[in-house]
Amino acid sequence: MPDLLPPAPEADDSSIRPSAAAGWSEWLEADDDRGVRPQRTDDTDDFENDELSRDLHAEDPMAPLVEEARRRALLMRRRRQLLTRAALMAALVAVLAMVGAGAWLFTPTETPTAAPPSTPPEARSAAPTPAADAQANNWCRESVTPERVVSSGPGDTSTPTGVILRLEHAWYVQRDPVAVRSVIAPDARVAPESATREAISAIPAGTRHCVTLTALPADRWLVAVDERHPDGTQVAWQQVITTAQRDGRVLVTAIVESGGQ
Repeated sequence: MPDLLPPAPEADDSSIRPSAAAGWSEWLEADDDRGVRPQRTDDTDDFENDELSRDLHAEDPMAPLVEEARRRALLMRRRRQLLTRAALMAALVAVLAMVGAGAWLFTPTETPTAAPPSTPPEARSAAPTPAADAQANNWCRESVTPERVVSSGPGDTSTPTGVILRLEHAWYVQRDPVAVRSVIAPDARVAPESATREAISAIPAGTRHCVTLTALPADRWLVAVDERHPDGTQVAWQQVITTAQRDGRVLVTAIVESGGQ
């Protein structure tokens, strides 16, 4: 789950506009270097989109999650396009090689010789090696200590670590925005359910996750999440999550970037 930022303090447009657009501009400039120039809409649409983005940041600690998910979806789409082009080039090279080999085989020679009888290759069944099995099992080995927890399980609602694990499990395994919100404090402002669903959809289905929780002061936890996508892509990120006891339940009350801790 990408970083979920708390409501930003009110500020004038001159202090908000440059920081909100900096990451997006850098990504656009990177695409320009590759020869891909994005299409721009009119200035009115840009202004309205900027205003909507600032409103979400001001009102919703989960808004950055949606923006980050969209950015990652675009990057993944571009990566898939590059992989597709590379595969097409490889196929073209293979076809040319086959054509060349065929031309060489059918070129007449002075002393033709009989080709030896062909023997079909022995079929081999692909079986995972012990090393591969061990690596898969050790990738997210369950570990629980008072100061550190490692797990990809469903968690619970009675402990701070259990609630955080349940939040991540709802995000990656259940892919359910309602389940995600069920562990967030009711007084926290949240984006519409459709925005949360869109952010979850940006993560490829079947993505595996592993959560490492490290205790911090004041009911805070440093949360490190490792993602493994079905195509082999690996993503790692960190954030700080604060929990509190509310009406006999432990709930998430704040989610911020891990830079300040």
